[in-house]
Amino acid sequence: MPRFLAIHNFGPGAREMFAQAGPAMLAAVKEVYPEVVWSGVHIEWETGKAVCVWDAPDAATVKGLFEQLQVPYEDLFPVEWMSPHDMAMAGGA
Repeated sequence: MPRFLAIHNFGPGAREMFAQAGPAMLAAVKEVYPEVVWSGVHIEWETGKAVCVWDAPDAATVKGLFEQLQVPYEDLFPVEWMSPHDMAMAGGA
C-alpha cells in the first residue's frame, strides 16, 4: 500500500489536543477509514510541528480524512522507505 508523509503544525497546545482528542480521532479513523493506517508521529511539543506517516490507497483518501476530522496539515506527499543497507546497495557498495 502507498505510504504518505504529512507535515502538520498543531501549534503550542498540541500536547493537550492529542490528550483530549487523540483517542476519539483514532477510533474515527478505524471506523470511517478502515483501509488507512496511521503509523505514528514525530512531534516537537513546544511548537506543535509534526510529521506523520500514513498508509493509504491514495493521497486523496488521507486528505479527505484530514478534512473530515479537521486535522490541519501543511503538506502531504508519497514516500518510500530506504534503509542504510538499501542506500549502500544502490551505490554499488
